[in-house]
Order: sequence, then structure tokens, then C-alpha cells
Amino acid sequence: MAGVKKIQKSDITKCAFEILRNSGIEKVNARAIAKKLNCSVQPLFYQFKNMSELKDELLNYALKYYQNYILNFNQEISRYKQIGLNYIKFAREEPNIFKFIFMGNYHIDINNFENFDESYEIVEEILKDNNNISLNQVKKIHLKMWMFTHGIACLIATNTCYFSNNYISELLTEEFKALIKGKEVENEN
Repeated sequence: MAGVKKIQKSDITKCAFEILRNSGIEKVNARAIAKKLNCSVQPLFYQFKNMSELKDELLNYALKYYQNYILNFNQEISRYKQIGLNYIKFAREEPNIFKFIFMGNYHIDINNFENFDESYEIVEEILKDNNNISLNQVKKIHLKMWMFTHGIACLIATNTCYFSNNYISELLTEEFKALIKGKEVENEN
């Protein structure tokens, strides 16, 4: 008699991630995961108390995947711009994951936005070192830049609009320059 295969927590999370990636969060449920793992739902609820706990674990897994994705730098352009371009590229290439992470029913405190963004320390370093601005200004500029970039990414993830990569690059450059110029005007007053 063959031994019983033990389903690990990581197996369940990876399976849920695959369903999320291919079909969206709406399709991530106990039956779909069990079917894909070729087991009953019992191992899922042995490893997780409920689907809410599993989805929390899935969010952490998706965030790690996202962080690795956006922190992939190209030497030809600034690292700060690359983060924005990668964010939008992630929305284009991984729309279901993007929507799960960034278009879910979360309530991010905009005053503590940097606590949600694990790349913020890198962003802070890049902006502060290259533009001679205060930490408070870094936070304000990055928040505004993220809102602008997020808007473009949402339009792309939902197939509302199409933007070429060149146009996205131009938009990000123009917006960043406007924010830096606004910072300079603010300093003069």
C-alpha cells in the first residue's frame, strides 16, 4: 500500500498563487486548490484555520514575488525610474496578481504609505542622494509619484487603456521633473 502524501503549507500557497496568477483571486477557493493538488479540502484546513488565513499567506507570497520583480534594475536608466517602469510592467504582465495586491479592499494609511512599500528604503536613498532633498520632501514626492504611476498601472491592469513603453517612460519623466521643480519652488517660498 502506497504512503499518503502529506500536503505542505507551501504546496497549498504555491497552488493558490498559480490559480491567482492564471485566473484571479475570485477563483482561489478550497475546492479549486484541492482539485489542483488532487486531494480533499481536509489538508487545506489542517494547514490553515480558514480561507482568510490562507489568503493572508497568499498576499505575503504575492508581495515577495512583486518585490523581486520590481527591484530588477537595468543599468541604462535611473533606479528610481526603473522601479516605476517595473511597477507598470508588473501590472501589464501580472494583472491578476497586481489587482490582488494593489486593487483589493485594503485601507492603506496614506500618511504611513512607506510602511506598505518594502522598496521605500531604496527609493528614499535614491531620491535623497540624487536630488539633495529632505526626508519629508522625499516622502511627499514619492507618494505623488506613486499615485501617478499607480493610476497608469491600474488602467493597464484592467485593460482600460493601452500605453506604449516609450510613452510611459515619457510620462514618468515629465511627472518626476514637475514634482522636483515644484519642490524647488516650494523651497524658494
